Amino acid sequence: MMVSIIVPVYNSESYLRACLKSIEAQTFRDFEVLLIDDGSSDSSGKICDEWSLRDSRFKSVHTANNGVAAARNRGLDIASGDYVFFLDSDDALVPETLEHLVLAMDGGKYDIASSGYTFIGHDNERDMYLFPGQEPSVFDGEEIIRRMLNDGETIWYTCWNKLIQRSLVDRLRFEPIAQEDFLFCSELYLNVSRIIFLSESLYRYYDRQGSLSKNISYIGYYKTVPVLWKLYGHIPESRRRLRSFLLVKIYRRILFSLYMAKESDIPAAERETHRNLCKSIIKESRKTFLTDMSVPLKEKLLYIAVRTFFRRRH
Repeated sequence: MMVSIIVPVYNSESYLRACLKSIEAQTFRDFEVLLIDDGSSDSSGKICDEWSLRDSRFKSVHTANNGVAAARNRGLDIASGDYVFFLDSDDALVPETLEHLVLAMDGGKYDIASSGYTFIGHDNERDMYLFPGQEPSVFDGEEIIRRMLNDGETIWYTCWNKLIQRSLVDRLRFEPIAQEDFLFCSELYLNVSRIIFLSESLYRYYDRQGSLSKNISYIGYYKTVPVLWKLYGHIPESRRRLRSFLLVKIYRRILFSLYMAKESDIPAAERETHRNLCKSIIKESRKTFLTDMSVPLKEKLLYIAVRTFFRRRH
C-alpha cells in the first residue's frame, strides 16, 4: 500500500530540510512525496529540486503562488498512492508515523487513520491526544462532526494528522478560504463511516508565528461562520438531525461573533462584511431555525433575547 505525502511549500527554507529528513527517516518505505512549491521567492524551490534528484520518491512541482489550498489540490490531482497524507513544510513526523497509521488502517478496514500530535511553541511543548493512554478509538463521520463542533479540539479538523483512503478525496478539494482545513475535513467526514484515532503523538506541529488564527478565540468563531454555512448547504435534507445540530452551532457563532465584534482587532470594514453575512444567513434560515422541533427551545429563546438586545442598541 503506497502513501502519497503532499507537502505544500512556500518560503520555508529555514525548516524544509528538517521536514524532508523526517520523511526520509520513515520506517514505512513505500511512499511518494509530492513537493508543491507554491511560487516561493526564497530557496525553497531549489531545495525541493535537490531532494527530487537525490531520491526518486520525492517529486518537485513548481506552481505560481496561489495559496496552500491550491498547492494541496495540485498534490491531490497527481497523487498515485492508495492513501494520502498531508504534511506542512515547517512541521515534521516521528519515524514511525506512516508505519503506525498504515497498520491502523488494517488493510482498508478503516477510511481514515488519525493520531495525536505534539504542539511545539516558542517556550513549551505538549502532546495533544484524543484520549491519552487508551486503546485506539473508532468513530463514524457524523459523530466526529458533532464532537469537533462541541469541543473545538483541533485534532478533529486538521488535515495534517490523518492518513486518508485516496478514493475518498478523488472529488474532494480544498477551497481557498480561511479555515480551509475545517471545511475539507468536515465534508470528508460527511462521507465516511469508519475512522480510527490512535492515542499517540505521531506528528510534530511547530507554532512558528504564534498567530491568532491558531487559537480557539473570537477570531476562530468569526471565521467559521461562513465555513459552517457552506457545509450546512452541502448536507442533504435526508440528514435532518445533523442539519439541525449544525444550524444551532451556526447561530451560536453568529450571536457570539456579533456580540464580541467591537472587542476584536478586526477592521471595521471587515466586521461590517461579517455582519451583513450573518444578517443574510439569519434571513434565509430563521424560519427553519424557529420551527425546527429538533432545535432546543433554549437555543431559540437565546436567539430571540440577543436579537431583542441588538434591536434596542441599534
